[in-house]
Amino acid sequence: MKGFTLSETLITLGILGVIIAITLPSIIEKHQQKVFITRIQKTYSIVNQALLLSQEENGSIKYWNFGNDYTTSNVKKVVELYLKPYFKDVFDLKASSQSGYSGGYGFILKDGTVFNFVLDGVSSGTDIEVPSVLWIYVNFKNKSLEKDLSTFDFSRDSFVLSLRPTSSSNLLFFNATESTDRESLINHAAYGCNKNIARNKRWACGALIMRDGWKISKDYPW
Repeated sequence: MKGFTLSETLITLGILGVIIAITLPSIIEKHQQKVFITRIQKTYSIVNQALLLSQEENGSIKYWNFGNDYTTSNVKKVVELYLKPYFKDVFDLKASSQSGYSGGYGFILKDGTVFNFVLDGVSSGTDIEVPSVLWIYVNFKNKSLEKDLSTFDFSRDSFVLSLRPTSSSNLLFFNATESTDRESLINHAAYGCNKNIARNKRWACGALIMRDGWKISKDYPW
């Protein structure tokens, strides 16, 4: 029985190498996407569970008091009253300033998931209203609290949640409600989930993944 010659073997290996070189990046990318989606779902579930437990003791979210200022001490007070006690395996707790905000606060779970909390509101002229939203920036990569959001990639390793007691009693991805359409998430002028928006500004991407049935669609800016 005739075997393969050395040249035939080398050609075959060369072809296999080309095929692997072409397909491997796609395989790795799909795995990374699957891991990201799984972690988003898991974390969203963890936060929702914490909120349910908190509401049993503290009443509905719409009655929660976010205080009168945006300082780190007030963020810490809000988080430690309404959220931190209802998370499991919190192994680190630090304060941090957030770029564009007067104060931020957060903690890290045992699995390395980082939560950065920032209070926000609406300013009118020189008058600053009391906080009306608690932003929750979730990060799976940096393993520490950041002084700003410039290192975050909200389409690959981070996502944004929000709590708005005055307008909703639900945990929201970014600002997305059930009535927010897909195009609005993609084309949001400042925080849209598209390739023309800087990665640290793609706050709507988590909402888009959820809107698309917990999957990354072909037009997703991975």
